[in-house]
Amino acid sequence: MPEAPIACAGCREPIEGARRKTFLGFRVFTCPSCDGEVLEPLGRSTRIAYWVVLALAVTVVTIGALAGDVRLPGAAGAVLLAVVVYTLVRDRTLRQLASRRRRAAKPRYQGRHDEARIARRRGGADRRSRAD
Repeated sequence: MPEAPIACAGCREPIEGARRKTFLGFRVFTCPSCDGEVLEPLGRSTRIAYWVVLALAVTVVTIGALAGDVRLPGAAGAVLLAVVVYTLVRDRTLRQLASRRRRAAKPRYQGRHDEARIARRRGGADRRSRAD
């Protein structure tokens, strides 16, 4: 599925093309106009993987607590859990920002129906009108 164009946060120019991924899985685009970097949200499969890790961690702690053996994760587990939660919160914020940027980059008029509407506003005839 082709990706929707996004707008640069700095210069508002549409950005298309190559992207790279950060360590946590976020996509980074570089604007050709201003050389600014735009951080995009996680892909669907990466986001699902983070949710699965979080669900497993919560399930293990809950099962342990219900069994009467309250075991909290060690330092590595706590760091992993903090990274997962941070990544999911950051992803939500980036998805909201990306939605706004996509709306800003979207052309106002698209398609044949809009061409007909523009022609009517200018007083021209619609393409589909009968010339008989």
